[in-house]
Amino acid sequence: MESKFYGLKCITNLFVGNGDNSYGIIDNQVEKDPILETPIIPSSSLKGSLRDFFENNSDNNIKITEIFGSDAKETKNTNSGSYSFFTAQLLFRPMRVSDGNFTYCLVTTVDLLEKMVQMMSDLNCGLPCDMQEAIKKVKEKINNLNDKYGISNIDISVEGYDLENCREDVNKDVNTAINLLLEIFENFNLKNGVPIVILKPEIFKEIDLPIVARNQLEDGLSNNLWYEEIVPHESIFYFAIMCPDDCKSFKKFDEELRSNIIRFGGGASIGYGYCKIEECTINNKDGKSDDK
Repeated sequence: MESKFYGLKCITNLFVGNGDNSYGIIDNQVEKDPILETPIIPSSSLKGSLRDFFENNSDNNIKITEIFGSDAKETKNTNSGSYSFFTAQLLFRPMRVSDGNFTYCLVTTVDLLEKMVQMMSDLNCGLPCDMQEAIKKVKEKINNLNDKYGISNIDISVEGYDLENCREDVNKDVNTAINLLLEIFENFNLKNGVPIVILKPEIFKEIDLPIVARNQLEDGLSNNLWYEEIVPHESIFYFAIMCPDDCKSFKKFDEELRSNIIRFGGGASIGYGYCKIEECTINNKDGKSDDK
């Protein structure tokens, strides 16, 4: 089997609900990873959204049943599909810059970075030669912070939390990790964009996802007020797809996947869930890209 590694950027707010009944203040919560407690797009939801897109927007060159399997309504000659879709994990979440020359920054943690590197390694997607060592050094730096709550290569504060400015002349390892991230996700044009911040995991968890009030009106009166958790636009996830070696259908599938805006999750009528998918750029020790 061949594995391909993708990044998914939220163009609009995203809501993929967990389906659980909530008796707290937040009525509808997003699905989260059971260990990392960060938002995810479950593989079943990811696959279903992609299938819906290709069924309604693709030409006849995409073989839906071969890729995704038989339709749920079919009872005879069922097929499980030849592609495997992995859960999309959060890597970057936008947060407000409280002190600095930027409106927001993209925030991650060492835990999230380690999860991504582990998936890339397990699925043989290729791995930048310095990535594991750079993250190890960043983890040591984070663990030894005293009066700071994270690190960045730019002098900013995030959501009121002070960061240590790790300029290249101060800490080469931190800059190596950040630059490798920018290279992997270079198709999202992050190099000339917002700052990258690596927060302590416990601080990252303390900063809640945005909550939106939703209301159903009847004759101009509120009929049903509820509160909904969302993943904010500009967030970036990553996921992998596995397909058979030398799969003839994959090239066309990959082209359409990366050349369109695809919607995931709920809230279609209010514009939730529109995302852009790009292939991740991964270079090996010899400097050659693993992209196929």
